Amino acid sequence: MASFNGTSGNDNLVGTLGSDSFFGDLGDDILDGRGGGDTFVFNDVFGTLYFPIAKPDDTQDVHVYSNDGLDIIKNFSIGKDSIISIDPKTHSRKHVDMPYDVSSPNLKMRNETESIFGTIYSDTINGTSAHETIYGLSGNDLLYGNAGNDVLYGDAGDDRLYGGAGSNVLYGGPGNDYLSGGGDANNELYGDAGDDILDGSGSYPDILIGGTGNDTYIVGNLVIIKEYNLGDQITEKLNEGTDTVKSPISHKLGDNLENLVLTGSEDINGLGNALDNRIEGNAGQNFLAGGDGNDYLLGYGGDDILVGEAGNDTLEGGAGDDLLDGGAGNDTLIGGTGNDRLNGGVGSDTLTGGAGVDKFVFNSTSQGIDIIKDFSSVESDKIQISKTGFGATSTNQFSYNNNTGALSFQGTHFATLENKPSFVPSVDIELVSSSGVTSSQPGTFIGVAN
Repeated sequence: MASFNGTSGNDNLVGTLGSDSFFGDLGDDILDGRGGGDTFVFNDVFGTLYFPIAKPDDTQDVHVYSNDGLDIIKNFSIGKDSIISIDPKTHSRKHVDMPYDVSSPNLKMRNETESIFGTIYSDTINGTSAHETIYGLSGNDLLYGNAGNDVLYGDAGDDRLYGGAGSNVLYGGPGNDYLSGGGDANNELYGDAGDDILDGSGSYPDILIGGTGNDTYIVGNLVIIKEYNLGDQITEKLNEGTDTVKSPISHKLGDNLENLVLTGSEDINGLGNALDNRIEGNAGQNFLAGGDGNDYLLGYGGDDILVGEAGNDTLEGGAGDDLLDGGAGNDTLIGGTGNDRLNGGVGSDTLTGGAGVDKFVFNSTSQGIDIIKDFSSVESDKIQISKTGFGATSTNQFSYNNNTGALSFQGTHFATLENKPSFVPSVDIELVSSSGVTSSQPGTFIGVAN
């Protein structure tokens, strides 16, 4: 094993075919290992390493940038050679290894370094406890910042970036990337182009910016106070794809975000925006409101309240005893299993109770003609009428046409029972007052029989 020592000038050191050691010292040096398992030692803290083309069995040039200048390692052999930097003040050693891997280069930094570049291939790069900048370059890279306040660039390819401990900044770059900042500090995640997943589910608020593509946001430390989001901040520009937010706590969709999925089993709420939203509840009791736009609301488990508001909405209660209020627009309401209450609201709505004892609520004859798909006296379903809204005093004021399924109040048609069931107004209609009712939106009541 031969040793080659440089000077304070610009040296050109050429090794042997064996395993050599190179000590470049000061200046802009060229170190040529030629062959064997060589070790390159720098008496300074290197700032950046650049592997321009890394692949097992390749030999290549490696650029080392430090306070001493630019050193070039010629014929660096992946899987055999190693780089060591010695801090002249603390005498601490820092290593960069690239173990031989026939499927993917794997760069690992031991102790401390400041920044490193990956390759055009699929790299795995592990940071240290220092503050580092890691560039994956092209390829499907796996980047770990580990401890320290790190900056990770996935660049081209479908990359996975993990910030680890500390306040990290992650840039996915082009491609379908997964970004996770870490849970013990504030992080910034930028998906850039592609269908990205931005995971901000840690215990500290993060900034999540998806970029173009159909992105998914996983949020954690977020609460809603006066309809403002506190905690994770999600930014999405107009026309940058169909995006999804996944949240274990109550969440209101911000501008330009389309979909919301509530996770876990807590009793939490989900609110939409002016876009066409898809909002899904969880296993708990949820309040879901679509806002403007043609929304789809799905309650899943629990006794949920679903409010479509403006737009032609679809509301599906799922399991549990749900309350569905379509609001304005021509809505489709599906109760699902359980004893559900369905109020189409203003517009020509389609109502399906599903299994269970269901109630179909009507506030006025002027709100449109609704279609009820599955009314069943056998299941003890009821038509629930607002006394005040209809001006009704008796069920005798209602008539039912067995041939057409039309249900009318004093000659005004307001609902059609599509399945044309057996129907007796005095038995199957409930007259309710608006006193002591629960309001789901102004001017709408869901009442109880008196």
